[in-house]
Amino acid sequence: MWAVAAIPFKDPKKAIEKVLRAKELGANAIELRLDYWLETTLPPFEKVASKAKELGLEVIVTVRNPAEGGEWVPPWREEAYKRANKMGLICDVEAKIMKEPPCERTIASVHYFDDFPAPGDIRVLSEMVKDTWAFKLAVMLKPSEFPEFLKRVQEIVHERKAFMPMGEGTERLRLACATMGSFLNYGSLGESTAPGQVPLSALVKVLEAVKEL
Repeated sequence: MWAVAAIPFKDPKKAIEKVLRAKELGANAIELRLDYWLETTLPPFEKVASKAKELGLEVIVTVRNPAEGGEWVPPWREEAYKRANKMGLICDVEAKIMKEPPCERTIASVHYFDDFPAPGDIRVLSEMVKDTWAFKLAVMLKPSEFPEFLKRVQEIVHERKAFMPMGEGTERLRLACATMGSFLNYGSLGESTAPGQVPLSALVKVLEAVKEL
């Protein structure tokens, strides 16, 4: 189970500072959210990714679509994934719109912000992308809906799965998912990239505690 430091990519220098902090706190990986780069030119993320790899961290590159929580649709989206793949990085792409995996290691992700996945939906989606490296499910919910969320998690047929609730009051539930087999678990370094995201330091502590059991 990985502790992933979520980094909104706005400034390369600050991103490197966050990479160093992620390593210091005990993260396994970083996620560079490139959709936070609001320029029409390709974000200079390769130096940041190289520094993370040098420190022994895995690197996930995400250009999140606005329909699933992203900032915008940049003209360099495909090029960013091509360069990420060339560097051996992991790409996170929305399962609903992915035509084919852009990277050798691709996370097929699905986010539900306005509705709750109907019974059977997640099974179908995860079967469609079962050849990808991993499958990730994130659902906006109220704490009372967590048991129903876990039922949807059981529908995931992918062998490497990540799952997390989103929303106000779900922080402890996110940490619970980290102890229940979610392969990827995201923590913030100040600025959150998803509602309900917990601090990376808390996430690392929980995963370290699980290892000791």
